[in-house]
Amino acid sequence: MSNPRFPILGTEIPPMLGRARIMHRIWNDLTKTTPSNLSVIGPRFVGKTVIMNALAQRIANEESPYEFALYWHLGHVAPASDEDFIAQLCERLRDCLAQSQADTSEYRK
Repeated sequence: MSNPRFPILGTEIPPMLGRARIMHRIWNDLTKTTPSNLSVIGPRFVGKTVIMNALAQRIANEESPYEFALYWHLGHVAPASDEDFIAQLCERLRDCLAQSQADTSEYRK
């Protein structure tokens, strides 16, 4: 139980099993003409992180209308201020863009 994120299953994020209907619904909401704003909420250990990681993999591995997926697990440690949150978000977006659009990411520093 060294990892507080997954104290039951260990440090590896387990594969998504038995949630095809939920994934299909989320994917349809995100890929329709006018995407919905979604929130994934629930009690601990119901599989929110597993679903989000599977979604990020699907965006990266399939033909998708999205350029990249940014998965940022804040846990219980939120940024200290709004400015800190924006700075961290911009840094993470820049890093994602560096992987998907290396030729333009340097201009975003």
